[in-house]
Amino acid sequence: MATSSTDADLVDNTHAFFITCFHLRDWLQSDTSVPQSVRVDAPMLVKTDASLQICADLANGLKHLVLTQPLKVGAPVSLSSGNPPTVHDAGGASLGDAAVIADQCIAAWNALLKSRGLL
Repeated sequence: MATSSTDADLVDNTHAFFITCFHLRDWLQSDTSVPQSVRVDAPMLVKTDASLQICADLANGLKHLVLTQPLKVGAPVSLSSGNPPTVHDAGGASLGDAAVIADQCIAAWNALLKSRGLL
């Protein structure tokens, strides 16, 4: 199946979202103006929230040729090039619609930031 430029843009934007979403963890850990509890809780949230685990593995898989950190999900994940983009594990099983996982990631970050008075 041919991928239209609109589909390719959607996949590129989805990749960009997951990379940026995951790196919020790094930003929160490094920002000394953020309360210490948030700096500690941000990486814990990524370790415990299923959507952020998928996000982390997608982001790291997209950015790095060779992964040096253990996978959060336990197996490599990838994003389909279809519309809508879908996240799959290494065996090809669907982990869900990328937009739904993205919404879950946003909700997880919002919950943490709101609970600390940062939103």
